[in-house]
Amino acid sequence: MEVEEQDLLVGKQLVLALKQIGRNGSKSDELVKMGRELFGVDWSRLIEDPEDMHFVDAAIGPRGVRLPFHLASLGTRQFFPILVHSLASDKDRILLTEEPEISLHPLAQVAAGEYLARAASRGVQLVVSTHSHYLLLGICKQVRAGLIPPGQVAVLNCEKTRYGTKVNRLPMDNSGRIDGWIPSFSEVDDYLFEDWVRSIGEAGG
Repeated sequence: MEVEEQDLLVGKQLVLALKQIGRNGSKSDELVKMGRELFGVDWSRLIEDPEDMHFVDAAIGPRGVRLPFHLASLGTRQFFPILVHSLASDKDRILLTEEPEISLHPLAQVAAGEYLARAASRGVQLVVSTHSHYLLLGICKQVRAGLIPPGQVAVLNCEKTRYGTKVNRLPMDNSGRIDGWIPSFSEVDDYLFEDWVRSIGEAGG
């Protein structure tokens, strides 16, 4: 399949999903709410007329401004289809997404993680790859709130070894705490902390 045909197919699927959401008042409200909370934009027009995905209302300035959808931030444009398809998906549907946090502010990454946990609590199965501890902490926050049990969250750490990639599941308790945290993330924290301590020692003479 040619790249242009693939893009067209993805666009058609998004339009169909938006139409499905438009027929469900609660899902429409949730999509609009997430747009405002995560990105400061109003997606009402896209829900009302998904065939014309050209404009989105952005909350810029006291009165807001209407701008072409393709001029919205990369993070907005990337996470929008994830929101749409997770809302439109039936229970037990599996959605795969790669690094949904790209180009999102850390606070928006946390909110994105919270949203993914809410989608999972509705029965949508999500397989997410991420390099963001903020996204993961957003999911942990929802576990701690009791929205989703830790047994329904599988945190897999992928580690490169001389024999290939090793995958380990990291235990999570009811408070959303991951036992031992993410090893590769901790290594970066240790590296930066040791460098900071060293610089203080050198500055102190």
